[in-house]
Amino acid sequence: MEPGVPLSSQSLISDCVLTCNHQKQIYVIPAKRLEKSKTQTKEEPLPTTVEQRLIALKEELTKENGSSLKILQCLRDIKKNLLELRNLLWDLSIHDLILTLKNCMALEYTFKTQIEHENQSATSPNVQLKVARQDVIRLSTENLEIILSLLPPKNGYNFFEVLMSKFGPESYSYLNMFQDSTLRKGYASQGVKLDDLLQLVVTSIQKAKFSLLLGETKAIAHRHIPFTSFAATAGRLLDSIFVFLMDTIRNPIEGLDVIKVYEALIETAQATPFKRLDTSIFEKLLHFVFTAANQVPQEYFLPLLDVMVVGHWCDETFNDRERIEYKNFAVAYCNEILQAWLSRLKKAEYEDLEMETKIAALAIAVLKSFAKHWFQDFLTDSLDCMGVVNEILSVSDTIEIASVRHGLAMKMSPKVIDSSLAKCITVIVDGYTFIKIMTESLGDFLKHNDPDLEYVDKFLRIWYQAPPNFAAKSIEVTCAVVDCFAAINESLFAQLDNCRRLFCIVSILGYARDQSDVIRTKAGRCIAHFLDFKSLVEIDQQFLMDCLDVIDQCLLSSDMNCRATYSWAIGNLCDSLAKYYYNVCTRSLNWTTYTRIYRLSYRIAKGSIKIRYNGHRALGALVKWTPNEFMKEKELRDHIHNIVMVVSDQVAQGLDSKARWNASHALGNIVRKEEVWHEFHTDISGLVFDAFIRGLTKSENLKERSHCIKGIIAVQSRAEFSTYYVCIWQVMLDAYNSIPHTKVPFPYGLVDKYQEEVVHGILHLASVMILSDLSESGELKNVLLGNHDMLKVSVRPAFQQSSKPEYEDTAKACRINMEKIYHNLDHRVASDTKTFICSVFLDEVRCQKNEVCFDGTTDNQFLII
Repeated sequence: MEPGVPLSSQSLISDCVLTCNHQKQIYVIPAKRLEKSKTQTKEEPLPTTVEQRLIALKEELTKENGSSLKILQCLRDIKKNLLELRNLLWDLSIHDLILTLKNCMALEYTFKTQIEHENQSATSPNVQLKVARQDVIRLSTENLEIILSLLPPKNGYNFFEVLMSKFGPESYSYLNMFQDSTLRKGYASQGVKLDDLLQLVVTSIQKAKFSLLLGETKAIAHRHIPFTSFAATAGRLLDSIFVFLMDTIRNPIEGLDVIKVYEALIETAQATPFKRLDTSIFEKLLHFVFTAANQVPQEYFLPLLDVMVVGHWCDETFNDRERIEYKNFAVAYCNEILQAWLSRLKKAEYEDLEMETKIAALAIAVLKSFAKHWFQDFLTDSLDCMGVVNEILSVSDTIEIASVRHGLAMKMSPKVIDSSLAKCITVIVDGYTFIKIMTESLGDFLKHNDPDLEYVDKFLRIWYQAPPNFAAKSIEVTCAVVDCFAAINESLFAQLDNCRRLFCIVSILGYARDQSDVIRTKAGRCIAHFLDFKSLVEIDQQFLMDCLDVIDQCLLSSDMNCRATYSWAIGNLCDSLAKYYYNVCTRSLNWTTYTRIYRLSYRIAKGSIKIRYNGHRALGALVKWTPNEFMKEKELRDHIHNIVMVVSDQVAQGLDSKARWNASHALGNIVRKEEVWHEFHTDISGLVFDAFIRGLTKSENLKERSHCIKGIIAVQSRAEFSTYYVCIWQVMLDAYNSIPHTKVPFPYGLVDKYQEEVVHGILHLASVMILSDLSESGELKNVLLGNHDMLKVSVRPAFQQSSKPEYEDTAKACRINMEKIYHNLDHRVASDTKTFICSVFLDEVRCQKNEVCFDGTTDNQFLII
């Protein structure tokens, strides 16, 4: 069986088939071609046989009395050869073939006389003539469709341009088929459907979309596109199509289904990058969309509304007044549709609801686009729309049950009931999607803006009235809502009334107990966020206890993300205790609570590498909070020792950088907690100082080194350093110049800041120095004299200026202490030491004049000049 011959349905079982024309005829693909298509993906040039038939076809068309039989045979042969191809390689031959096929469709049949002559002996020559003309148009259209299907997407625009353009006075644009009344009448008389011809326009635009939208990126979405020949040509062609389609809707053409025109207009609008092309049609099309609201059926108007208003909302075409006007119209239009649909559902009016359900889904699609792309313009209307959709969702269960009952009452088949129910559920699913997009956009808006209190209060009120089973039906919606809660800042939260605040707290604690790990993870982030609110933590200890309960529960989850989130939350909980309940013991925050937090935090610190850094942070803050009442507890010594063991083990040798610098900071918190440090100094000082020394000598992380320096500065007396004093001096001096080498350069200014902290540490060590440290037999003297030049350059400027008040206090304490030591040194024995002290810490000129004295009240008279 040859290609081009229609098949019966019986042949479809054993043969591969291809449908490629508007009349839905089916053609055999030979087995050889099928095997070829599996292996060949390379584009092929136009076969020589096609080019030969093309030449013959052009000759017949240009003859005064061309033979219709030869024309028809050429078209059949071209079609047969095209069906053998897999992909076409664009070249001038294809360009020429498309032009010729257009001429076959549009010519006034100069071969009419020849056809009549050839059919003189026929009984009904006019019928045969009509059939011949139909075959020419049909075969020309089919060949154009086959060519389009064989071209790759990158050549789709080439086809579209040749199809729609007019090359020379004797050439035709494809739109001429519709615009020329004589041709239209001829097609109508010959039984050719204009709908099928229009479908080729739509298909060619769809194929050209790849090139039309190329470059339509975020980078150029908000700026003017320079004039180019492509922009001008494509804009002109699309303008002509838009004008034709709009005119056809206003003044329908006989024989052309207006529904097909609506669909073509939507497809063309969706494929047209108005911001990229040199076109003036956008304003006309926009005006048409809004003036034709009552003329165009809703199922076609809403997609146009979505494309025109939402898809191009930021165009320069809109001024502020128009933006508000169009937005108000679109939102009101969609809300009216949804309210009407909801009203029918509530009244159980299920008759002929299918189309209204489809339109309701389209209305929600427009609102979804507003919420996703232009939320700030949509802000004032967003909650009203959300309220309507929420109302739909609140009766979703009723809708499903009622749909089934109605179907049974009407004795519908199960398939019909399922179909009706599926359409309603589609709207419900779209509603959930809208709420998800809406809440995601709202969460992002709350995070980056300072919204009005009334707006947030209204959102909470709407969500309070939302269906209680949202979490069970839409995890994504619930997650988006939790993100909205997490985006509420402390200032805004403090302004909410008690009812709204309680609703937020109860909601997130409820979500933290959800069965879904995804929802629990989102809720954990929100809880961690709320634990930073001073206005909440200070007055609501029960909130802290409730948070501890859900943290304890969720840390047992098998989901790593969930455990990581709640490990972060317990870190924030301990930070809040240290900040807002420092040294405070209450009925709720008692020793039992302390032990419970310790065990959870210790387990995290010993657990997975991905979350242990939060455990270190929590343990350090927990020690900082330790109330004096707990010092008498026997277990506290073991707790503190275990904390120091697990934390110090990470400094400079842990596998995770966060764990290392959190551990070094936690050690600093332990030292800064004077009651704990003094009580357990003997047991833990060795571990602490070893960790600090290791951090300053081995760590490549400047942040970790800085925490070690701050921990050393927290040691308040020389006696507490014990035998580590000289070693820490040497390490601190080495740390000033030993900047670690890393592949990625440190951020600008970080090294300078680090060296300033090292100098602060040196000044602190000098401020606690005692006279015996500088004895002739002491190790420290040699260490200091060996670094005299470095100290002179680095330390002396610290007395003149400092970026932080605490540095100034340390410098002052250092100066007073060194003056005291200088005064008590024996000049005959320690002249080199006194010279060193003068040159580094004191006024060298005054030292030479013997004007330095110590009276315990010295202030500015000894500042270095």
